[in-house]
Amino acid sequence: VGMKQYSTLLWTPGQTSVGLFLVHSGAVALFRELPGLDGVSPKSWRSPIAVYTQGWFLNRESLLSQPTRYYAVALEDGDLVTWSRSQWKQMAREMPRMAFDISHAVMKQKAVDAKRRNRNKQQDFLPEVMQSRMKSIRIARALGAFKMYDASDMAARTLLPPMPMSLHRFVDLAFAVFCDAGPPTDVEAPSLAKGHACADGDAADPPPADAEMPMENVVDALMFAGIFNFSPSLPAGETSLSRQEFLEVAHEAAMLRLSEAQAEQLATSFKEFDEDGSGALGLVEIADTLSAAFSHKFEPNDLEAFMSEW
Repeated sequence: VGMKQYSTLLWTPGQTSVGLFLVHSGAVALFRELPGLDGVSPKSWRSPIAVYTQGWFLNRESLLSQPTRYYAVALEDGDLVTWSRSQWKQMAREMPRMAFDISHAVMKQKAVDAKRRNRNKQQDFLPEVMQSRMKSIRIARALGAFKMYDASDMAARTLLPPMPMSLHRFVDLAFAVFCDAGPPTDVEAPSLAKGHACADGDAADPPPADAEMPMENVVDALMFAGIFNFSPSLPAGETSLSRQEFLEVAHEAAMLRLSEAQAEQLATSFKEFDEDGSGALGLVEIADTLSAAFSHKFEPNDLEAFMSEW
């Protein structure tokens, strides 16, 4: 896709149909307000939030089915590689390894971007290493206050929080890709190093109800779903997992179990900030709760997309 300097508008805030972009050449900037797109040097434009050049992925929110943020405007003539949401779904099914590698690169860039923005917001002059350590100490103290470091008795009753909806969808897709049902017989699906594509195209049927995932595919499938740094608890003596069993393994690998004491501490904090006694926290109340716990100012708008995952 070609773009023209000071004229091309890639997206506006809140759009849900825009896909993923990769800058092949040129530059794209993000603005909080829409500047005048007249093709002339933008002398009156406000400073952009960020500028992205060759090699950067844009609208990374699309991979999590979230709406676009800010206004994306071309700062230089150039070209973009783009995947619509339907094209991305098709690639995830037909070429899962490529989709996995791209997703991994996108998440790394997202982390780098977040770190850069946080650094720009710093108002003090502590060395970067000291800033990082101080932030880690504040987070550790907050988690300690919620008893997150207390040893849990595995035999005692524990609470497993639900998975985010987007992660649940990725886990379902991982099972479809790595199960043993094999590709549909009427199409030629690409072979995988481990596992087989169980769906084809955007409207493919899910794998059969009796589909099983070979045990040797479980770790790759979890990583495909975006679950890393885990020690999965696998049933002893089993050679494969059903869809429900794989969902349970993924759930345990992705989420931290809470002991009764930890859940009680969280419930106490909940009651302290439930100012209207409604039994539910609104955006402002949740922002106040997290700000008090982690000594960091959370804005309600920043939490809205995060909360929508549940």
